[in-house]
Amino acid sequence: MPPSDVCALFQTCGGPGKVLVQPAVTEGGKKITRAVILSKSRDANHADQLLLFRQSATEAYFFLLSPDGNLAKAVYAETGKQQWLPIGNTLAQSAFDPEKKNWSAAVAKVGAAAPAAAAPAAEGKQ
Repeated sequence: MPPSDVCALFQTCGGPGKVLVQPAVTEGGKKITRAVILSKSRDANHADQLLLFRQSATEAYFFLLSPDGNLAKAVYAETGKQQWLPIGNTLAQSAFDPEKKNWSAAVAKVGAAAPAAAAPAAEGKQ
């Protein structure tokens, strides 16, 4: 789950959440770790919230998604530092877009239907 200050900034972590982590990859010579988090809102009148997480050796981001899947809010921290800083969406958009594309592709792979198996022929029936 996100650190408590991220939860406070996003008004998330209102209950148990679910986390899905992708295997680490190397992009542009940097090791990248990604996760998607389904979190309860702290406000019972709001739906669960979806967050994307991205971390490299030098920086980390949490992105709060809006109901339509676009960027609602973002926070940034230098890796190893304790302070998460809110950043404007215009600044965060260039970091968010590749993450959204990555997760969309990952979900599409999982959601791709396997070819239906042929039904076994009924023996002795015509």
